[in-house]
Amino acid sequence: MDRRSPDPREVVAGLLGDERLLHACAERDMGAVFRMLNVRGVSTRRIAAAVDVTQGRLYDYMNGKSRVEKLTLFEQIADAFHIPGHLLGLARRSWEPAPATAGHERTDRPPPDGDDLVAMDHFCSADRQTGGGSCTGLSSGTCRTGWRPGWPTSAAVRRCSPPQPR
Repeated sequence: MDRRSPDPREVVAGLLGDERLLHACAERDMGAVFRMLNVRGVSTRRIAAAVDVTQGRLYDYMNGKSRVEKLTLFEQIADAFHIPGHLLGLARRSWEPAPATAGHERTDRPPPDGDDLVAMDHFCSADRQTGGGSCTGLSSGTCRTGWRPGWPTSAAVRRCSPPQPR
């Protein structure tokens, strides 16, 4: 790793109040997030290594040639850079502090320690709003988010999966 490259977690921590980062996360535009890190001195080698992608794939994201679509990669990015889960439509990450209050009043974000089904509903909603395909059913009947027909569901998960024959 480049010793002169700043710690990406520290860079993200300093950007958590920045509207550009918040907007990029809300739009799930990881290319913009990667560009923000790079402009602030984090090397592309360090960014790619942190999220376990090749530098070529990272450049595709940064140049808008490709978009992150897989839930697992969003989780990897959140964990690598300590981006709070709710900013990306994910459940509270294991490294995030427990919520200070028991009540959750916002309806546009999942509860900080909410269950995965609520987080998946928010992820799929954001996915549909940005034109992504992560929640589109596959020919095998498996949703890319991991849900399979026959598993216990909530209305949130059923909206994310293809209609089932009756």
